[in-house]
Amino acid sequence: MDNPHLERYASDVVESIDAGLPVPAYVGGWNVGVIYGYEGDGSTALARGYFGREDPQSVPLKDMPPFLVFLAGYDDPPAARAVLRRTLEVATKHWREDGGAWGETKYMHGKAVYDRWLAALDDVESIPEDDLPGFRHVSMWTYETLFNAREAAGKFLRSQAPLLDGEARDALTRAAELYEEEHALLMESLDQKGALMHRFGGVEADGWTREGLARERGVLARAAELEEQAITAIEQALAAMDR
Repeated sequence: MDNPHLERYASDVVESIDAGLPVPAYVGGWNVGVIYGYEGDGSTALARGYFGREDPQSVPLKDMPPFLVFLAGYDDPPAARAVLRRTLEVATKHWREDGGAWGETKYMHGKAVYDRWLAALDDVESIPEDDLPGFRHVSMWTYETLFNAREAAGKFLRSQAPLLDGEARDALTRAAELYEEEHALLMESLDQKGALMHRFGGVEADGWTREGLARERGVLARAAELEEQAITAIEQALAAMDR
């Protein structure tokens, strides 16, 4: 990890860029950016970072973290409605299925995550004191990921609803509204004094109170209810697409 010798892939970068294929890579940290050009023999990449706001960078491959993706080429994209159907099917599957026990090589997702998270919040007092900062960090990180994802879900579903008509379109619009409601709920909670899940202004683990935990638990429980309703609406949209 400290010395991955990415410069050995210089010729592959050159070949890919010359073929008109960008190279996804870690640029400027542990977020994926894109290599779109090169200097000299390819050992120095021209790249943009994940956030895309900075100027293009000249980055020696030897200084980049160990991650490069070489694309095989372009395929014709599937029809937009087919992509939407597959996306909705994945969303409902992830929410409904029993993912089994969590492990170091396996993430939980969907309703199972809420169940585990709420149970942990109900039993915070049993968490060893030395582990509380870590629990706070993973809770805070997950919470931030959650409100970003739910904002994106509302926008995405609204943008896709015009691909459908009738009952399917109405159901997908309802799902978008539910995700928007969930996002508003999560953001409102961050503005409360003593918020536990705020990355920058939140209360540290040693300052958590029963009242604060109860409030955060209530917010997450309501978020889970809204997601259940949203998934039900998505399932209704899928069923209507088949009629």
